[in-house]
Amino acid sequence: MNLGFNMKGSYTLRLLRKGRVVAERSFDNIITNGGLDQFMSGASALSRCYVGTGTSAPAVGNTTLATPLASTSGGTGATTANAGTAPYKNTYTRLFEFPLGAVVGNVTEIGVGWGSGLFSRALVLDGGGSPTALTVTASDILQVTYKIEQTPGVTSTTGSFLLNGSSLGYTARIINVTQNAFSYMATNGYMNPSFWAGVYETGTLAAITDAAPTGAGAGMNSSTNAAYTSGTYERSATISFALANGNFAGGIGSMVVVVGNGWTYHIVFASPIMKTASQTLSLGVKYSISQG
Repeated sequence: MNLGFNMKGSYTLRLLRKGRVVAERSFDNIITNGGLDQFMSGASALSRCYVGTGTSAPAVGNTTLATPLASTSGGTGATTANAGTAPYKNTYTRLFEFPLGAVVGNVTEIGVGWGSGLFSRALVLDGGGSPTALTVTASDILQVTYKIEQTPGVTSTTGSFLLNGSSLGYTARIINVTQNAFSYMATNGYMNPSFWAGVYETGTLAAITDAAPTGAGAGMNSSTNAAYTSGTYERSATISFALANGNFAGGIGSMVVVVGNGWTYHIVFASPIMKTASQTLSLGVKYSISQG
Protein backbone atom coordinates (compact mmCIF):
# COMPACT_ATOMS: atom_id res chain seq x y z
CA MET A 1 0.00 0.00 0.00
CA ASN A 2 1.43 3.32 -1.04
CA LEU A 3 0.61 6.57 0.77
CA GLY A 4 1.99 9.98 -0.11
CA PHE A 5 2.06 13.68 0.57
CA ASN A 6 3.73 16.83 -0.73
CA MET A 7 5.10 19.99 0.82
CA LYS A 8 6.26 23.44 -0.22
CA GLY A 9 8.42 26.12 1.33
CA SER A 10 8.72 29.89 1.47
CA TYR A 11 11.03 32.61 2.79
CA THR A 12 10.50 35.92 4.53
CA LEU A 13 13.55 38.22 4.82
CA ARG A 14 13.53 41.17 7.21
CA LEU A 15 16.19 43.85 7.52
CA LEU A 16 16.42 45.37 11.00
CA ARG A 17 18.20 48.67 11.60
CA LYS A 18 18.27 50.04 15.14
CA GLY A 19 15.43 47.71 16.07
CA ARG A 20 13.16 48.76 13.18
CA VAL A 21 12.18 46.71 10.14
CA VAL A 22 13.39 48.77 7.18
CA ALA A 23 12.86 46.19 4.41
CA GLU A 24 10.96 42.94 3.95
CA ARG A 25 10.72 40.37 1.14
CA SER A 26 8.55 37.24 0.95
CA PHE A 27 8.63 34.58 -1.79
CA ASP A 28 8.39 30.86 -2.47
CA ASN A 29 11.29 28.50 -3.09
CA ILE A 30 12.14 25.16 -4.64
CA ILE A 31 12.95 22.15 -2.50
CA THR A 32 15.98 20.34 -3.91
CA ASN A 33 16.32 16.66 -4.70
CA GLY A 34 19.23 16.44 -2.28
CA GLY A 35 17.06 18.12 0.34
CA LEU A 36 14.37 15.48 -0.04
CA ASP A 37 17.02 12.76 0.22
CA GLN A 38 18.43 14.25 3.42
CA PHE A 39 14.92 14.76 4.82
CA MET A 40 13.81 11.19 4.06
CA SER A 41 17.04 9.53 5.20
CA GLY A 42 16.41 10.60 8.79
CA ALA A 43 19.10 13.27 9.09
CA SER A 44 18.84 16.94 10.00
CA ALA A 45 18.08 18.94 6.85
CA LEU A 46 17.18 22.39 8.20
CA SER A 47 19.97 23.43 10.54
CA ARG A 48 21.64 26.25 8.60
CA CYS A 49 20.75 29.32 6.50
CA TYR A 50 22.87 30.61 3.61
CA VAL A 51 22.82 33.91 1.71
CA GLY A 52 24.71 34.80 -1.43
CA THR A 53 25.09 37.10 -4.40
CA GLY A 54 24.44 34.68 -7.26
CA THR A 55 21.72 35.17 -9.84
CA SER A 56 21.40 31.82 -11.62
CA ALA A 57 17.93 30.30 -11.64
CA PRO A 58 17.25 27.82 -8.81
CA ALA A 59 17.15 24.16 -9.82
CA VAL A 60 16.27 20.95 -8.00
CA GLY A 61 19.86 19.76 -8.49
CA ASN A 62 21.39 22.69 -6.56
CA THR A 63 23.66 21.62 -3.68
CA THR A 64 25.12 25.05 -2.84
CA LEU A 65 24.36 28.68 -3.54
CA ALA A 66 25.82 30.03 -6.77
CA THR A 67 27.96 32.63 -4.96
CA PRO A 68 27.90 32.12 -1.16
CA LEU A 69 28.34 35.19 1.03
CA ALA A 70 27.55 34.13 4.61
CA SER A 71 25.78 31.45 6.65
CA THR A 72 24.44 30.99 10.16
CA SER A 73 22.85 28.39 12.42
CA GLY A 74 21.76 31.09 14.87
CA GLY A 75 18.21 32.05 15.60
CA THR A 76 15.26 30.68 17.51
CA GLY A 77 14.06 27.11 17.62
CA ALA A 78 11.50 25.77 15.18
CA THR A 79 7.76 25.94 15.80
CA THR A 80 5.03 23.79 14.27
CA ALA A 81 1.25 24.07 14.12
CA ASN A 82 -1.93 22.71 12.60
CA ALA A 83 -4.52 25.33 11.62
CA GLY A 84 -7.22 23.19 13.25
CA THR A 85 -9.84 23.95 10.63
CA ALA A 86 -10.20 23.14 6.92
CA PRO A 87 -7.98 22.80 4.95
CA TYR A 88 -5.98 21.71 8.06
CA LYS A 89 -2.73 23.25 6.88
CA ASN A 90 0.37 22.21 8.84
CA THR A 91 3.35 24.53 9.11
CA TYR A 92 6.95 24.23 10.22
CA THR A 93 8.63 27.61 10.84
CA ARG A 94 12.21 28.42 11.78
CA LEU A 95 13.77 31.83 12.30
CA PHE A 96 17.46 32.35 11.46
CA GLU A 97 19.26 35.56 12.43
CA PHE A 98 22.56 36.91 11.10
CA PRO A 99 24.25 39.06 13.77
CA LEU A 100 25.00 42.72 13.22
CA GLY A 101 27.70 43.04 10.56
CA ALA A 102 27.69 39.32 9.66
CA VAL A 103 26.22 40.07 6.21
CA VAL A 104 27.37 43.09 4.19
CA GLY A 105 26.46 43.26 0.51
CA ASN A 106 23.67 42.87 -2.02
CA VAL A 107 21.91 39.61 -1.15
CA THR A 108 20.29 38.07 -4.23
CA GLU A 109 19.96 34.38 -3.31
CA ILE A 110 19.15 32.37 -0.22
CA GLY A 111 18.95 28.79 0.95
CA VAL A 112 18.49 26.59 3.99
CA GLY A 113 20.08 23.21 4.54
CA TRP A 114 22.73 21.49 6.59
CA GLY A 115 26.52 21.60 6.78
CA SER A 116 27.10 20.09 3.33
CA GLY A 117 23.94 20.60 1.29
CA LEU A 118 20.84 22.63 0.51
CA PHE A 119 17.28 21.68 1.38
CA SER A 120 16.04 24.62 -0.68
CA ARG A 121 17.28 27.55 -2.75
CA ALA A 122 15.59 30.70 -4.04
CA LEU A 123 16.40 34.03 -5.62
CA VAL A 124 15.34 37.10 -3.65
CA LEU A 125 12.19 38.44 -5.34
CA ASP A 126 10.38 41.76 -5.17
CA GLY A 127 6.64 42.17 -4.68
CA GLY A 128 6.03 41.54 -8.36
CA GLY A 129 7.96 38.27 -8.40
CA SER A 130 11.05 39.60 -10.20
CA PRO A 131 14.64 38.94 -8.99
CA THR A 132 16.01 41.77 -6.90
CA ALA A 133 18.74 42.52 -4.39
CA LEU A 134 18.37 43.20 -0.68
CA THR A 135 21.18 45.55 0.33
CA VAL A 136 22.52 44.73 3.80
CA THR A 137 24.92 47.16 5.50
CA ALA A 138 27.19 46.78 8.52
CA SER A 139 24.47 48.50 10.56
CA ASP A 140 21.84 45.85 9.75
CA ILE A 141 20.62 42.59 11.24
CA LEU A 142 19.23 40.14 8.69
CA GLN A 143 16.42 37.84 9.83
CA VAL A 144 15.26 34.94 7.68
CA THR A 145 12.08 33.00 8.38
CA TYR A 146 11.76 29.70 6.55
CA LYS A 147 8.36 28.02 6.46
CA ILE A 148 7.27 24.61 5.18
CA GLU A 149 3.59 24.03 4.51
CA GLN A 150 1.73 20.78 4.06
CA THR A 151 -1.99 20.53 3.36
CA PRO A 152 -3.48 17.03 3.54
CA GLY A 153 -5.65 15.62 0.80
CA VAL A 154 -8.89 14.57 2.49
CA THR A 155 -10.55 12.69 -0.38
CA SER A 156 -10.55 8.92 -0.42
CA THR A 157 -8.23 6.91 -2.67
CA THR A 158 -8.55 3.31 -3.77
CA GLY A 159 -6.13 0.57 -4.70
CA SER A 160 -5.35 -3.08 -4.27
CA PHE A 161 -2.56 -5.36 -3.08
CA LEU A 162 -1.78 -9.07 -3.07
CA LEU A 163 -2.56 -11.09 0.05
CA ASN A 164 -1.63 -14.77 -0.13
CA GLY A 165 -1.62 -14.50 -3.91
CA SER A 166 -5.07 -12.94 -4.21
CA SER A 167 -5.92 -9.31 -4.94
CA LEU A 168 -7.59 -7.38 -2.14
CA GLY A 169 -9.01 -3.92 -2.74
CA TYR A 170 -8.93 -1.08 -0.25
CA THR A 171 -10.12 2.48 0.31
CA ALA A 172 -7.80 4.87 2.19
CA ARG A 173 -8.16 8.36 3.64
CA ILE A 174 -6.34 10.61 6.07
CA ILE A 175 -7.93 10.85 9.53
CA ASN A 176 -7.01 12.79 12.67
CA VAL A 177 -6.40 15.80 10.40
CA THR A 178 -6.16 18.25 13.29
CA GLN A 179 -2.99 16.63 14.63
CA ASN A 180 0.33 18.49 14.41
CA ALA A 181 2.01 16.42 11.70
CA PHE A 182 5.29 18.36 11.96
CA SER A 183 5.74 18.03 15.74
CA TYR A 184 8.67 15.61 15.41
CA MET A 185 10.43 18.00 13.02
CA ALA A 186 10.41 20.81 15.58
CA THR A 187 13.27 19.21 17.51
CA ASN A 188 14.84 16.99 14.85
CA GLY A 189 14.65 18.89 11.55
CA TYR A 190 13.35 15.89 9.59
CA MET A 191 10.46 13.46 9.52
CA ASN A 192 10.62 10.35 11.68
CA PRO A 193 11.36 7.55 9.18
CA SER A 194 9.41 4.92 11.14
CA PHE A 195 5.87 3.57 10.87
CA TRP A 196 3.22 2.61 13.41
CA ALA A 197 0.15 0.54 12.57
CA GLY A 198 -2.89 -1.07 14.14
CA VAL A 199 -5.70 -3.28 12.84
CA TYR A 200 -9.40 -2.92 13.59
CA GLU A 201 -12.48 -5.07 13.24
CA THR A 202 -14.52 -2.23 11.75
CA GLY A 203 -14.86 -2.02 8.01
CA THR A 204 -16.30 1.51 8.03
CA LEU A 205 -14.11 4.44 7.04
CA ALA A 206 -13.59 6.85 9.94
CA ALA A 207 -14.33 10.56 9.62
CA ILE A 208 -11.34 12.75 8.76
CA THR A 209 -11.45 14.36 12.22
CA ASP A 210 -11.62 11.06 14.13
CA ALA A 211 -8.43 10.20 16.02
CA ALA A 212 -8.98 6.48 15.36
CA PRO A 213 -11.68 4.06 14.23
CA THR A 214 -14.15 2.81 16.81
CA GLY A 215 -14.42 -0.78 17.99
CA ALA A 216 -11.97 -3.57 18.70
CA GLY A 217 -8.36 -2.96 17.68
CA ALA A 218 -4.87 -4.36 18.10
CA GLY A 219 -1.46 -2.76 17.66
CA MET A 220 1.39 -4.10 15.55
CA ASN A 221 4.08 -6.37 17.00
CA SER A 222 6.91 -5.08 14.83
CA SER A 223 7.83 -2.77 11.98
CA THR A 224 10.89 -3.54 9.86
CA ASN A 225 12.03 -0.49 7.92
CA ALA A 226 13.72 -0.94 4.56
CA ALA A 227 16.92 1.04 3.92
CA TYR A 228 16.33 4.35 2.20
CA THR A 229 17.41 4.56 -1.46
CA SER A 230 18.54 8.00 -2.66
CA GLY A 231 16.41 9.48 -5.40
CA THR A 232 13.26 7.52 -4.53
CA TYR A 233 11.88 9.97 -1.91
CA GLU A 234 9.97 7.12 -0.30
CA ARG A 235 10.19 4.96 2.82
CA SER A 236 8.82 1.45 3.14
CA ALA A 237 8.39 -1.11 5.88
CA THR A 238 6.87 -4.48 6.67
CA ILE A 239 4.29 -4.31 9.45
CA SER A 240 3.73 -7.56 11.36
CA PHE A 241 0.97 -8.80 13.65
CA ALA A 242 1.79 -11.92 15.67
CA LEU A 243 -0.35 -14.94 16.56
CA ALA A 244 -2.29 -13.29 19.36
CA ASN A 245 -3.01 -9.97 17.59
CA GLY A 246 -5.95 -9.09 15.35
CA ASN A 247 -7.99 -12.28 15.69
CA PHE A 248 -11.38 -10.59 15.55
CA ALA A 249 -14.59 -12.59 15.21
CA GLY A 250 -15.56 -10.63 12.12
CA GLY A 251 -12.05 -10.51 10.71
CA ILE A 252 -9.77 -7.50 10.17
CA GLY A 253 -11.89 -4.88 8.45
CA SER A 254 -9.38 -2.03 8.39
CA MET A 255 -5.93 -0.81 9.32
CA VAL A 256 -4.49 2.47 10.60
CA VAL A 257 -0.98 3.54 9.56
CA VAL A 258 0.89 6.50 11.02
CA VAL A 259 3.72 7.64 8.74
CA GLY A 260 6.74 9.63 9.80
CA ASN A 261 5.24 10.30 13.25
CA GLY A 262 2.88 12.57 11.32
CA TRP A 263 -0.19 11.88 9.21
CA THR A 264 -2.60 9.04 10.09
CA TYR A 265 -4.23 7.01 7.32
CA HIS A 266 -7.26 4.74 7.73
CA ILE A 267 -7.33 1.89 5.21
CA VAL A 268 -10.55 -0.11 4.87
CA PHE A 269 -10.35 -3.48 3.12
CA ALA A 270 -12.90 -4.53 0.50
CA SER A 271 -13.47 -7.73 2.46
CA PRO A 272 -12.31 -8.70 5.96
CA ILE A 273 -8.98 -10.46 6.44
CA MET A 274 -9.80 -13.58 8.45
CA LYS A 275 -6.83 -14.14 10.75
CA THR A 276 -6.66 -16.87 13.41
CA ALA A 277 -4.41 -17.47 16.42
CA SER A 278 -2.32 -19.85 14.32
CA GLN A 279 -1.44 -17.18 11.75
CA THR A 280 0.76 -14.12 11.56
CA LEU A 281 -0.04 -11.19 9.26
CA SER A 282 2.62 -9.17 7.45
CA LEU A 283 1.75 -6.21 5.25
CA GLY A 284 4.03 -3.96 3.22
CA VAL A 285 3.45 -0.20 3.49
CA LYS A 286 5.15 2.70 1.77
CA TYR A 287 4.93 6.49 1.81
CA SER A 288 6.45 9.00 -0.56
CA ILE A 289 7.06 12.73 -0.53
CA SER A 290 7.24 15.27 -3.35
CA GLN A 291 7.79 18.96 -3.96
CA GLY A 292 4.50 20.78 -4.10
